Amino acid sequence: MITYYDLCGAEMITYYDLSGAEVITNDHVLRPLGAEVITYYDLSGAEVITYYDLSGAEVITYYDLSGAEMITYYDLSGAEVITYYDLSGAEVITYYDLSGAEMITYYDLSGAEVITYYDLSGAEMITNDHYDLSGAEMITYYDLSGVEMITYYDLSGAEVITYYDLSGAEVITYYDLSGAEVITYYDLSGAEMITYYDLSGAEVITYYDLSGAEVITYYDLSGAEVITYYDLSGAEMITYYDLSGAEMITYYDLSGAEMITYYDLSGAEMITYYDLSGAEVITYYDLSGAEVTTTSLE
Repeated sequence: MITYYDLCGAEMITYYDLSGAEVITNDHVLRPLGAEVITYYDLSGAEVITYYDLSGAEVITYYDLSGAEMITYYDLSGAEVITYYDLSGAEVITYYDLSGAEMITYYDLSGAEVITYYDLSGAEMITNDHYDLSGAEMITYYDLSGVEMITYYDLSGAEVITYYDLSGAEVITYYDLSGAEVITYYDLSGAEMITYYDLSGAEVITYYDLSGAEVITYYDLSGAEVITYYDLSGAEMITYYDLSGAEMITYYDLSGAEMITYYDLSGAEMITYYDLSGAEVITYYDLSGAEVTTTSLE
């Protein structure tokens, strides 16, 4: 052990441990008033500086042989924070909170902030992974199955979630500022399906098949299902299933005439047609196949 007093009276202690490594205590070049600084050179030649600031917190600065700088900081709660500057100058902060969860904050050279968070289950969450300098927040989350979910908050405050399931299909959930939820789903064929929940809780599904035809499925609060279909000619067809399971189809052709097909639970088919004069024609097929037609004027 060597004790040295420099010309200003500061005390410096140089110590060689049994491995031959050199330890310097109170390196006066780095020492703030009253703070203790230890400089350590390990046998690889890498330099480690341990610093205790006046609050008692410990800061370790490490320079590896590449010249990159790593700072480890233990705050008074015991949590560990590591700041790393790579040779490009980008800053990476790794934080372990007291639960053991790991959070990494990264500032790229553009100044955008990226936070990677691993919760205790091992799931990975990335905040602002698209480097959005407009201030919009984007979160990418990978759950343990590998599914990717992106949550985006635009500047209006509306929340949009994009979800890719394991098949690769894309699902977008959007909450507008009223709180209503809209889900857009693109299956692997490219067809688009939109599910909308209005504030009453009713569910409406709009589906565009690859031909471009639009199908709307609506579930009212009783649970009954109504499907509206617009084919490419513009004709409208509505299919309604009541709670008994009976099916009713309403069709409006391009002339505006209305045709209703009803299948009761026995399987019998009844067709009601209103022509443009207002006359009503009902055709009924019973289970034997016999046809009964009635006509009336309204």
